[in-house]
Amino acid sequence: MQRFSLDSGPGNVPEQVPAPDEFIVSFEADFVACVAKKARVEAGAALARAQERSLRIHAPVAGVVTDIGPGRICMARAQDADDAADEAKAPQTASETKQALDALQGAALAEALGTLGVDAFALTLPAKAVVVNALNPEPGMVWVGSALNHCADTVRAGLRALQRLSPAQTWYFVTAHEAGGLFEDESLSRYAVVRPKPAYPASMDALAVKAATGKELPEGVLAVGLHDVFNIGAVALTGTPLTETIFDVAGKTCRAAIGTPAAHILEHCGLQPQDGDIVALNGLFRGRALSDLRHGIGKADISLAVVRAGTYPPVSDAPCVGCGRCIDVCPARLSPDMISRCAEFGLFEKCRKSYYVEACMECGLCGFVCVARRPMLQYMRLAKQESASLEVRS
Repeated sequence: MQRFSLDSGPGNVPEQVPAPDEFIVSFEADFVACVAKKARVEAGAALARAQERSLRIHAPVAGVVTDIGPGRICMARAQDADDAADEAKAPQTASETKQALDALQGAALAEALGTLGVDAFALTLPAKAVVVNALNPEPGMVWVGSALNHCADTVRAGLRALQRLSPAQTWYFVTAHEAGGLFEDESLSRYAVVRPKPAYPASMDALAVKAATGKELPEGVLAVGLHDVFNIGAVALTGTPLTETIFDVAGKTCRAAIGTPAAHILEHCGLQPQDGDIVALNGLFRGRALSDLRHGIGKADISLAVVRAGTYPPVSDAPCVGCGRCIDVCPARLSPDMISRCAEFGLFEKCRKSYYVEACMECGLCGFVCVARRPMLQYMRLAKQESASLEVRS
């Protein structure tokens, strides 16, 4: 089987991307805007809120709302002296908020984190064990090493908060990095460090759980990605809303305000897309191509990359040639060739009953090795979605 190495180095000190003049902040369908067009907002003010949860999305900087559309709010950064006065009030409030967070646990802590922009409600569900997945998600990414080695205080704060969120009694930290210094803090002594081989797809949550517990799909085990831990830690450490994220840009770790357009980030990093290039968001294996470079980086986004034209043969709807490479690399021991063929012709019930598509981890390896360049991951995702719909209807 072909091996794709995962970086296990220290990473770089995260590079700060300067704030752009315009931001595009996206949100999910169950959110509603809580500001009006042309409204002036302070940095950290709530822009949108979930309708059934105490979850908020906040303004990355002080500015003016320029447009509100389906699933997005556009705002222009203010540059006058009044903003400095507004932001000068923040430290005292942040200190009080931090103290309040430190005293909370369980659902109460999740609710407080939600008002500050971090969705931690799922972490409060009953669980026997928690597995923190601290492997770089895909080959070519380095941000995990940067977070562990250069932002250790934030990670520690996130791990401590995670222990107060979850009722679990057993804790694992799965990583290929040197993390000894991270756990010198006695409050984190419950975490057992597990070191799998740094080869993709070991970073898939299901495989990280297996590396930690020795079991496939054990009941009562919750997997949490390091990016989520980092976001929790950023809020718990500062007591301020989540308005910034950490992510990878072509093998370099950056930090930027949420809502910063992809075009601005790429320009800062010296990556100017040309005609025919693809800008991939969140990985070459599992990510998606951006159709609009005005897309604002989100709190859950982990990477941007430019794939130059001609680097790979184009994906097509060519028929499967039956080479079996996708079967060889599948970590779930499925038959991606047959699932993709069934999905192609709408045989979604067969995908579920005969080929167990719900066990697909969506690692993307099948599409990466496909000699016919079929859109394998897209077929797998389509089959899972439609199969789930059939299950609900039946």
